[in-house]
Amino acid sequence: MENDRATAVDLFKLISSICVVSIHIRVANMFPPFINWFITHALFRLAVPYFFIASGYFLGLKLLPVANDKTLRKDICKKYINKTIPMFLFWGSIGLLNYCIETLQNHMKINYIYVIKISLFYPMGAMWFLLASMVAVLFINLLWDNKQILYFIAIGGYILALIGTTYYFVVDGSSIGDFVLFYLRKFISTRNGINVGLIYISLGIWLSDKNNYVRNMSLRKNVGILVIVYLILIVEILFTYDKKVLDDSSCFIILPVVTIFLFALSLKIKMFYSYDTSIILRKISIYIYCLHSPLIWMFDNMSIDILKIYYIKFIVVMMICIIAYCLLSKTKNRFIHSILC
Repeated sequence: MENDRATAVDLFKLISSICVVSIHIRVANMFPPFINWFITHALFRLAVPYFFIASGYFLGLKLLPVANDKTLRKDICKKYINKTIPMFLFWGSIGLLNYCIETLQNHMKINYIYVIKISLFYPMGAMWFLLASMVAVLFINLLWDNKQILYFIAIGGYILALIGTTYYFVVDGSSIGDFVLFYLRKFISTRNGINVGLIYISLGIWLSDKNNYVRNMSLRKNVGILVIVYLILIVEILFTYDKKVLDDSSCFIILPVVTIFLFALSLKIKMFYSYDTSIILRKISIYIYCLHSPLIWMFDNMSIDILKIYYIKFIVVMMICIIAYCLLSKTKNRFIHSILC
C-alpha cells in the first residue's frame, strides 16, 4: 500500500484541498459570471469527489483481502469511523459555534431545529464530507453481502443528488420537483452520505481491486480516456450553465467517471520526491482542509478591508494553514493528532 501512496495521490490531495479553499473563499468571483461558473465546476468541483474516491480506494485495499470475513470487515470499517469521529465532532462544533455567534451578532434568535439539522445532515466547515464518508462506510459494511441493494441505493441516491443540485431544472414545477424542495427543507442538502458518499466510496473500493482494469490500464490509455470523459464533463457544464439549479450545483452525471480516471491517473504517476515528502503533502492537505473554514469565518467577522479581496484572503489563509502545520505536526499531543490526523 505504501507504494501506492508514494505516487501522485498525495499531491492531488493537496491540490484538492486548495480547490476547496478556493470554493469557500469564492476566488473565482473575481471573474465574470460565466468564467466563474466554468472554473468552479470544471476545476474546483473535482476536489471533494477525488477525496471520496481516495478514501474508498485505501479502505478497499484493507477490505477486499478480508472480503469473506464479516468480523474483520466490521473491524476495519469501525476503525475508519472511529478515526474520523474526533475530527468531525471538533471542527463541526466550531462551525456550529460560528453559526450561533453570527446569528446573535445579527440580533436574531438561534434556530435550534436548524442547528439539529446541520449537525445531523449537513455540517458546516466542509465537514459534510467526513459525515458522508462515515455514513457511506457504515452502509457499505451493512450491505457488503447484498451488493445489488447497495448499488441500487447508491445510484438512486446519486440521481436524487443530481436533481437536487445541478439538474433541478429538469424537475422544476413537477411533483418530483416538489419532493426535492420538501427533501431540502427537511435535510438541508441532497449532498450527503447516501446520495453522494455511497457511490463515490463504493467506486473507490471497486477501483482498489488488484485486478481492476482501470487501475491496471496503461498510463497512455488512462490519459486518453480521462481527456475524453473530461471533455464530456465540460459539455455538461456548458449545457447546465444559467439553468435553474439548487444548492451548489456541484453534481454532474459524468463526474464520478471523470474522478475514477483522475484518481487512477494519480496512482500511475511516479513522483520525483520521496515517500516521506508525500506524507508531508498529505498532512498539509489535511491541515488546509480542517483549518480553512474557521479562518475564513474569523476573517469575515473582522473589519479589515484588505481581507475582503478574494486572492489576498486566499493567500493569508493558505499561509496560516502551512504555518500551523509547521508548528503542530511534530507535537506528540494526542488531541491535536486526533483532530488533524
